[in-house]
Amino acid sequence: MVLRMDFVVLVVLGSIVALGVIIAIGLQYGKVAESKGYNKNTWTAAAIFFGAIVWILIVALPDKTRHGELMAALEKIERACQNQAQGGAVSVTASPDELPDL
Repeated sequence: MVLRMDFVVLVVLGSIVALGVIIAIGLQYGKVAESKGYNKNTWTAAAIFFGAIVWILIVALPDKTRHGELMAALEKIERACQNQAQGGAVSVTASPDELPDL
């Protein structure tokens, strides 16, 4: 069976379009990773080469840009718990069952 030229052209054009879409999606996921505090180029390359699995991983990445605020709030809670264990007054302004606002 001889391949028709029309079919070959369609396959080549379809491949180019699919590759362009994959690269565009990878670039967007690289921007998402960068907004979370990670290296844009590394995650863009991974999103382009490995596809949907890395897309899910990028969405699940923790936000490193607000890590310091969370650690400071946790240290404040830890100091308050140590004060309470030593018989001192608790200095946490929020109720104990609330998480700090980030």
